[in-house]
Amino acid sequence: MIRSLGAVIAAATLSLAGSAAAQTVTPFATGLNSLRGVAVDSSNNVLVNEVFTGQTLRIPAGGGVPTAYATTGSPEGVTVAVTGDVFISGSDVYRSTAANVGSIYASPPAYSLGMDIDSGGQLYAIVGDEIHLVTPGATTPLVTVGLSEPYGLAIGPSDLVLVSDQTLNQIFRINGDGSLTLYADFNGVGRTPVGLVFRGAELYVVVRQGEVWRVGALGEAPSLFAPLGALGTSFDIAVQPDGAALYVTWDSGDIERVSLPPLPAPAAVPTLSEWAMILLGLAMAGGAALILQRRVAR
Repeated sequence: MIRSLGAVIAAATLSLAGSAAAQTVTPFATGLNSLRGVAVDSSNNVLVNEVFTGQTLRIPAGGGVPTAYATTGSPEGVTVAVTGDVFISGSDVYRSTAANVGSIYASPPAYSLGMDIDSGGQLYAIVGDEIHLVTPGATTPLVTVGLSEPYGLAIGPSDLVLVSDQTLNQIFRINGDGSLTLYADFNGVGRTPVGLVFRGAELYVVVRQGEVWRVGALGEAPSLFAPLGALGTSFDIAVQPDGAALYVTWDSGDIERVSLPPLPAPAAVPTLSEWAMILLGLAMAGGAALILQRRVAR
């Protein structure tokens, strides 16, 4: 059934609109030891790296007592594959297949930081000031020039790969040929982007100054999304699989949870017939305005 002209126009408008607003910021875990990378698994358990104890901890979805998940000696970044395997960066890239079950996956030539996995299961990691593709027992440089002090890495829709640079205060898109394209510039707002995560098509960025910022698209100016607590230096950010909340780590040993509104339902895309109705309605409205203008002129 073809919808009414008004409904069609409303649907077309909704398909071009979208926004998000931060909700409550609450403590999720406290009393931990110098936190860095954070990730959320399919059951909404939070995985977080304690640098000084050399452990990756797992915290239940509803909060509670953390338990040891992996001991790697120098954990930094962490990400979860669709298979449930957990990858942890640091002096080595470590793969954990279950709590306290895992082994070295690859040994990069330099300390590894942020990492993420694309839709094909390929693992990307920051290695020193380069970006590498990581496979069992090996790493292959993809980006070797152009970065100064990269930290966070996130992969979004259509395998869009982004990396933050905390010296340049910028976020770059990594192109297939290894070149970089400026994605967002934080110099104008005086902030240092570190952790990155996508929620749908929107990029959320935690800055060292204890805030979450949002970038809607390539070249869009970043906007402040949520001020956090004054807990030290914030490092990394992760999102629940259902998009309901963000988690942010602090070097003070705390994790904060930022609740989010539901993801908007996809707007109905008008059919060709409905687009024809829209154009007809606009033409009729324009014709009526022209007739009215002529009558007034008389």
